[in-house]
Amino acid sequence: MRTVSPANVILFEGILVFYFKEILDMFDLKLFVDMDADMRLAWRGTILCLISVFVMENSIAANPPPDRLKFAIATENH
Repeated sequence: MRTVSPANVILFEGILVFYFKEILDMFDLKLFVDMDADMRLAWRGTILCLISVFVMENSIAANPPPDRLKFAIATENH
């Protein structure tokens, strides 16, 4: 299980989160929102886009591209 730092609000999405008793017991408030299929699909697309941008930005920040000039000089010498 992943550790989550305290915050004023933490949102969990998906009905399957209610399956895990240890997580369910940590909730102060449990809210289930039922949407029509079109709204669920639009919401899922939005969330997936946001997640992919977040992952991409953090991946680039954690692993910046190599300095191409230094890389070229280092490979020339070998």
